Amino acid sequence: MGIEYLKDKSEENFNTAVWAEKKRYFDVAISRYYYCLLQKIIYISKKNGFYSEPPNGNGSHEYTINRFISKMGNKLSAKEKVTITQLKKLKRQRVDADYKETKIESNEFNLVFKYNFQNINEIVNKFL
Repeated sequence: MGIEYLKDKSEENFNTAVWAEKKRYFDVAISRYYYCLLQKIIYISKKNGFYSEPPNGNGSHEYTINRFISKMGNKLSAKEKVTITQLKKLKRQRVDADYKETKIESNEFNLVFKYNFQNINEIVNKFL
């Protein structure tokens, strides 16, 4: 299948997130939107020849995100660099959505997560 399949998986996660958001399943939406971005980042990293597995297999998301920011930084404006660092915040929110014993409500989803997701997604999409 090759790396193109990562774009398909990303699209599937995006569509699932949209569905979950409409159903007000915000925890699920956060998880799927986050993985949509991560799969795009892995795809772009592989396409540009700088993807590598994290050392020791630990912290794979952080490693992949940091490497993406480092390698693509010269193609980003100063504002985009600041915006894309919010990926780390989205990852923490995804972990909370998946594992915490709390429920994400509409305001938190829209004001905290979705706003950052949309801005980061716009930047990442430039490199697809």
